[in-house]
Amino acid sequence: MIEDLMLLALFLIFLVLARKALGLFFNALLIALLGASFPFLMNFVGIHRVEITVGNVVLFSLCALLLYLTYIYLRSLFKLSKSISRILFRREKRRDANLL
Repeated sequence: MIEDLMLLALFLIFLVLARKALGLFFNALLIALLGASFPFLMNFVGIHRVEITVGNVVLFSLCALLLYLTYIYLRSLFKLSKSISRILFRREKRRDANLL
């Protein structure tokens, strides 16, 4: 009985993680498509003439993906530093309250 509940809990945890990973994958796919459309947009608007080759389209999509993954990395670092500073602030506040 307890093993079944543990397996169900493990399945639900993996289901939530898979849903988050799938959402991240589709966001990355959308960002890559937007990056691939950038040379076409530049030519359409007429700001700059970009030669449309497979290499340029792949380059722009990879640059967009790299920017997106950098954003995710920096956002997670910011959240981590914020939570660490919050923990340290609480600990210092508790220590000051004990000294009074």
